[in-house]
Amino acid sequence: VCCLYSCSGESAPAVGEGPASDGGHTAAIEQGRQLYGQHGCAACHGPGGQGDGRIAHTLRPSPRDFRNPDNFRHGYNVEQIADTIRDGVAYTTRVMPKYAHLPKADRRALALYIRSLADGEETH
Repeated sequence: VCCLYSCSGESAPAVGEGPASDGGHTAAIEQGRQLYGQHGCAACHGPGGQGDGRIAHTLRPSPRDFRNPDNFRHGYNVEQIADTIRDGVAYTTRVMPKYAHLPKADRRALALYIRSLADGEETH
């Protein structure tokens, strides 16, 4: 692989940063999974982030299915997801509450977990 990168003029990804890796965020993703359960995210978004939580059918618009990157209305990178968690989502009413009270590290861990669902890298 390094040879292919050197021939292309691009630098090779560092160990642990390739496409099959979570970039060394395994512990943070696990923390995010735990926070997802503790803060009731599954009630709306479902246990697997599919937008099929137990109260999802009562919500309009429907909760996002995190497995599809196109569903991220306010951006798909970890910082944008963490910002959405902090700020909540307003539509005609507030459809997702703000979680600004959570420490920044917790919002980032949640964002990493949510992103792992979209990337198909969820850890159990």
